[in-house]
Amino acid sequence: MASASQVQLSAKDSPGYLHVDNISEEAAQKASDLLNENREQYHAYLHGAGLHNHILHHLLAIYPLGASAAQLQAAYSLNAPGQRPKGDPSDAALAELSELSIFRKRLGNESYYAEYLKFFTDEISKHGVEATLNRFCFCGDELAEDLFPRLFGGLLHPIIHLGYGLEYNQPSIVAEALASAAIHVTFVEPICFPAEKLAEQRRPDSNPSIMSLVSLLRNDPVVITAISEEDTHNKLLTDLMPRAGAHVHDVISRYTVEPDRLQESLAEMLNTAIYLTIASQRPGKEIMFDFYLMHTANLAFFYPLFMSLSWLSTENKCRLLKWKVWLDLAVYASCKCPDLRLERVLQYQPEHEGGWDSIFVRAAAYQDDGHTAKLIRAIKMAEIVSRPYDGRPQFPMPTEAFLLAAHMVMDSVEQMCKPGYRRVAVDNYIPGIHEEVLRTVARWIRFCGTEIAWKNVPSLPSSTTPRGS
Repeated sequence: MASASQVQLSAKDSPGYLHVDNISEEAAQKASDLLNENREQYHAYLHGAGLHNHILHHLLAIYPLGASAAQLQAAYSLNAPGQRPKGDPSDAALAELSELSIFRKRLGNESYYAEYLKFFTDEISKHGVEATLNRFCFCGDELAEDLFPRLFGGLLHPIIHLGYGLEYNQPSIVAEALASAAIHVTFVEPICFPAEKLAEQRRPDSNPSIMSLVSLLRNDPVVITAISEEDTHNKLLTDLMPRAGAHVHDVISRYTVEPDRLQESLAEMLNTAIYLTIASQRPGKEIMFDFYLMHTANLAFFYPLFMSLSWLSTENKCRLLKWKVWLDLAVYASCKCPDLRLERVLQYQPEHEGGWDSIFVRAAAYQDDGHTAKLIRAIKMAEIVSRPYDGRPQFPMPTEAFLLAAHMVMDSVEQMCKPGYRRVAVDNYIPGIHEEVLRTVARWIRFCGTEIAWKNVPSLPSSTTPRGS
């Protein structure tokens, strides 16, 4: 039985929010065993530079797609080497976390992951998942307002982790998510809190679409010129916000969520997040996808679940959705507002024929750290949720584009599996990290509106009609 300290999946009772029909109990048990091993042995961070342990994300993305026990083991074995040991919690340090001042003082310090994990495990054991989340993230007091933005830290890693805990009804994973949030810095504070204050001061006459705000960002020269062509790792904080923060706040704060339009706003967010990720392509270049936009799409998968939680107030649901859209817009702007080319999607010619079942099989078998399977699930979720609104102007991805988008993703990442493939030289990205992490770096481009993002992406052949030309 699942508990605050133990994962226990069941093919019948916890197959996932979106899943295939042929999940086996053998796979459920194998995933449970591996996730418990990961919990006991490894830290949330992979590396001191802020890279993350993605084992749980990977396993829980391919398990609902029908991964076998052998495939789950292979995924674990691929990513376990080089993981950072968690260590045991210090009894003295754990006891000190009961003091609010010390609890808050140690937030953002990755050295205390083991202590925060034990702390939140005990809290959930005593009070349950719902009460613990409401107390530490959603009650609106000073502590919750400190921890809530940390859920979005680390390129959205903790809140994605939380999504998995809620998706599979696993209290121990929720404890991991809260511990992960506790050790992250609050990089979203300078984006979302000022936007929140501006939004409160506004009395909008209309509720602008997300795409109308995308257009405002794209047509703002201050936003565009803020993004340098230097090969840096975090243009959101080093380029965009210092140079164009006021412009970004002015645009994103115009977006709001009305409680009586929550479902439509949810669908619009999902549709647009996938569109920005998939349609950001470069003329004359092979299909590639942006690492940062991909994360906004992957988080979008969990929002139908978040919006369905009976214990979460409507006010908090609206806030979660607003923050998500504000961050999506800020990330898009940090990528230098890439051109959006829906024709590359609609005209795409897949390398392999097949429907969603074949896509799920390929994603479950693909050897990476789980980003691919997460993106495939997000694309499918967006197709389902936005289908009732197909054709409306604020929904840029038409229904027929989603399967093509999934083919684009699989064809792109499977280039690494072809004979003769040579990984782009990214060894200096962060020195001393495992080869699989370097492959993750090479698999995606970064800040796809810049010229430098595409420098190592092959050009399309000029003498033939290319795929997705």
